[in-house]
Amino acid sequence: MRRRAIRSRAVAADVALMIQGRPSEGIFCLEVGRIRVEVEGPAGEKLRLRTKQAGTIVGEISLYLGTPCSATVVAESECVVHQLPPSDLAALLDEAPAAAAALHYVVARLLAERVVTTTEAVLALHR
Repeated sequence: MRRRAIRSRAVAADVALMIQGRPSEGIFCLEVGRIRVEVEGPAGEKLRLRTKQAGTIVGEISLYLGTPCSATVVAESECVVHQLPPSDLAALLDEAPAAAAALHYVVARLLAERVVTTTEAVLALHR
């Protein structure tokens, strides 16, 4: 590839990786640490949706839909993340189609797992 698509970096605790309503910063893969996903409620309060550990991916929704970030993601501890910015996704598709296909597969599987989990939670609430 002409340039390095994946950018690795350390992130200090309490630093936001993504901010609700802002443009996508791309996909982040959390290698080390813990992050929280939160949204702003109707009265401006922060509502924690979930805490995620190493091995998770965030940012895929706004990247794939081309919409602003749907949530804020904050490092709860010191983290190491790998970021694929939106501009580099197109380069990855052109320059390394097999790697891009592998990424799409991982993201599709992740989204499918989240749908199953959400469905199970909704069904449990109705029992």
